[in-house]
Amino acid sequence: MLLDGLVAFEALLYGAVALLLAAAAALVLAGTVDELARGISRGQGAVDIAVGVLDRILELGLLGFLALALALAVPLVRSRRTGADT
Repeated sequence: MLLDGLVAFEALLYGAVALLLAAAAALVLAGTVDELARGISRGQGAVDIAVGVLDRILELGLLGFLALALALAVPLVRSRRTGADT
């Protein structure tokens, strides 16, 4: 009974982390668009704008990697809940 409660809490925790990762990705995308628009309007050089955009792409890649790790961990939680072998 206690194990079922812990597994349910772990699944809830993974869900909360997934929502936070999605929110972070949305904020990074919004920041990228804002930074791109400001760079163009201020007349910054193409290299400076490109470095800023590439930095944001790297951040999105890291968030994607974390989301993938989370997606691989969730089936393990579900298999522990049902008692199935992975």
